[in-house]
Amino acid sequence: MNVVPFPAKSDIQKWVGGYHDQLQGKSDKTVEAYVRAVRQFVEWLADKPGGAVGFRPELFTQTAVATYLQEMEELRLSVSHRSRVKSALSGFADWLIDEELLAKNPTRDVDIPPQPLLAPRVLTPDQRYILKNLVERDGTTRSEALFALGYWAGCRVSWLRMEDTQIGPKVGALRVGYKGNKQREIDILNEVRRPLYDYIHGERARSPFWPAAPMSSFRSGVNV
Repeated sequence: MNVVPFPAKSDIQKWVGGYHDQLQGKSDKTVEAYVRAVRQFVEWLADKPGGAVGFRPELFTQTAVATYLQEMEELRLSVSHRSRVKSALSGFADWLIDEELLAKNPTRDVDIPPQPLLAPRVLTPDQRYILKNLVERDGTTRSEALFALGYWAGCRVSWLRMEDTQIGPKVGALRVGYKGNKQREIDILNEVRRPLYDYIHGERARSPFWPAAPMSSFRSGVNV
């Protein structure tokens, strides 16, 4: 490995400038974003233990990258932004490797967790209470049937045809899908069967909104 003088903190731009020269062919916007990301990381790294004399390639470790990205996550920076930063740091590491100043790319085994779902898949007790109250206040068998299918059967709106419903006074089953273009038959609880039966044989016949076929639409998937 070549022995070269390392610039002090005030000379961080020398490292960033060297990386900038390797970004030929990329758009101006990309170059600007990558250079800014590397500069911020190098400045952050120089303030960590061991960085008092300025940035040194041996400080550019997997631990450093993982810690930096973790801090960005705690600041609620988006997955796309963190991924762009990781990509910039990976290019910076490759440049240092080409210059024989770094042995391996420290970003390779650092994973960025996926973006969490914006909406919870499991309702809180207060959410359950509010939802049940809203259904009760609405007072229609249609609302009760929709609620029961989501709450007790774990179904969400898709396409459920009358021929896929087997609802009687004391028994009930549904054919649902289409994950992987497949359907499956599920038995349903009385909490689902009763309101669905009441709707099909009562309000549905008078409803101006849902014609005779198809009746409604549901797909298995929501965990409430």
